[in-house]
Amino acid sequence: MLMTRRIAALGAALIAGSCLAADPVATATVDATLAQTVGTVLVNQGERFVAASTGTALKKNDRVMAMEDSSAKVKYFEGCEIAVKAGTVITIPELLPCECGDFSDDQGPIGRIAEASGALQLVRGETLGEAAAGQQIVAGDIVRALAEARAVIEFRDGCRTEVAASSEYRIPDRSPCSCAIIAAQQVGPPTNYNLARILGPSVLLLPRLFEDDDDEDLPVSP
Repeated sequence: MLMTRRIAALGAALIAGSCLAADPVATATVDATLAQTVGTVLVNQGERFVAASTGTALKKNDRVMAMEDSSAKVKYFEGCEIAVKAGTVITIPELLPCECGDFSDDQGPIGRIAEASGALQLVRGETLGEAAAGQQIVAGDIVRALAEARAVIEFRDGCRTEVAASSEYRIPDRSPCSCAIIAAQQVGPPTNYNLARILGPSVLLLPRLFEDDDDEDLPVSP
């Protein structure tokens, strides 16, 4: 009897796991660009800080530093920008740094099918039709991926959700992603001198200064 119960429990767990695996997974798009730079702006994308300019592509964990009398703007999507003030450094976060979208009052498109492969269907009200990449979506739509097909839904706030093969996804009126607030950090310790002033004329020293550095070493600016 005990063995029977264990087998039944294992079967239920496997069924539950397969159901969870079929659910679409929402992820925040953290790719960004330098939308505006003034003065000397540096970017560290893994090894060292190098000079950057407007249009530089950024990804998760990249670090953006604005030197003395400099500034920058990091743009994630329309309406979501983060200011990098002089003497601060920010790290591109794992979660969206802006408020997630609330589309409950929107009557028009709130996103699109960003990627598609195989046969897709779009159900809107009583209408059933084919769907493809670039198709705009509204709250309440159902995107259906047939066998061996998949789609990626991109919401207006940058959130992306995958629709796996042989599954469907009803478009919600709120963004399914999680968001977080990004914190700007002061460059260097709060001493009487300005580290940004020192770093300005000697950019070549930056790799050594930040070689073993991590975000916990930088005090949060007030």
